[in-house]
Amino acid sequence: MLIRLIEAADVASPWAAGRYEMETVDRYTEEKWKPDLAWCRERGIDYLPCVFPGFSWANMKRDSGLSDQISRHGGRFLWKQFTNLVGIGVQQVYVGMFDEIDEGTQILKVDNEPPVSGKDTFLSYYPHPEDHYLWITGLAQKLLRREIHLSEEFPKRQDDSRPEKK
Repeated sequence: MLIRLIEAADVASPWAAGRYEMETVDRYTEEKWKPDLAWCRERGIDYLPCVFPGFSWANMKRDSGLSDQISRHGGRFLWKQFTNLVGIGVQQVYVGMFDEIDEGTQILKVDNEPPVSGKDTFLSYYPHPEDHYLWITGLAQKLLRREIHLSEEFPKRQDDSRPEKK
């Protein structure tokens, strides 16, 4: 029944946030994204896979030890997802989530000195600029449009020098 519903859709967009991490994204690409893309193409359905920058259960589970459960690797994890998807021929990507600070999947600009409380745990982007993940998604947009060449090497930002943290 679900397959018939998906086959009737214009776009298939599976939610995959939290399903893999840096060490398993290549396997996920081969076992999930590649076959899903082929399945969609055979049926004339657009494929819109989801990527995410990292993940944290710290606030929901009230356990600060889970604050970097799926590590961002300074943006390398997100870039790896983009390069893998573009490498297999994906033409569009959904980035989850713009503002989900609580679960650590946000890409919006954040303060690199987040408030500290005994209740909640928030990660900064330090030592990277406060808009680091917006910058990465901007580059990914250029990558998807084929305006820049596909490279698995993490891009270097022109001005990525930051003062020492106070």
